[in-house]
Amino acid sequence: MKNIVAVDDHSLFLAGLQSLIERYPAWYWEAGYSDPQEFLDDLDELAIDVLLLDISMPGINGFQLLDILTGRGCRFPVVFLTGFKHPLLIARVQNSGAKACMHKDDSFEDLRDTLDAVQRGGPFYLSHSLDAIADPSVRSLSPREFEILGLIANGALNKQIAAELNISVGTVITHRKRIKDKTGALNAADLAKLASEIGVI
Repeated sequence: MKNIVAVDDHSLFLAGLQSLIERYPAWYWEAGYSDPQEFLDDLDELAIDVLLLDISMPGINGFQLLDILTGRGCRFPVVFLTGFKHPLLIARVQNSGAKACMHKDDSFEDLRDTLDAVQRGGPFYLSHSLDAIADPSVRSLSPREFEILGLIANGALNKQIAAELNISVGTVITHRKRIKDKTGALNAADLAKLASEIGVI
């Protein structure tokens, strides 16, 4: 039996996820958290075989939480959960260190297949709905570029971004240009729309 822990800021979604996990005898619902910091506070007390992790959360998003876990030396596999469908987000997920990603509208069978694939090991796994829109030609944004994209989308100016991230304004401008080149965005409005589509904001 595998211990499943989930972190998602929507309590109703967590409750539904728990009911699905409890339908499958190979899994055990260890715990669910709507607050990423509370999860981190309890981390040492948890027995985790697989972590289900929402990408878009206030405060600490899924990518940031995965980085924290990696820095702490955690070895358990992470399955990202997302309510968004965009090739750029998929490209980012595939380079994140997670073992799989599935959409929140996927079926119980998709959840079962995803967890079974993760437990078997092997290459990164996308649920069928996300695999259908994955585009290998899409150039992934770096973690820093995703961070800057979110700040741009929230209306931050170059000087504000530089101060927030402790980098130079020139570096911000370079990142902004690379983000536009990779995404085809023409202006800040395009970047804000993109950020909304992939759940950065």
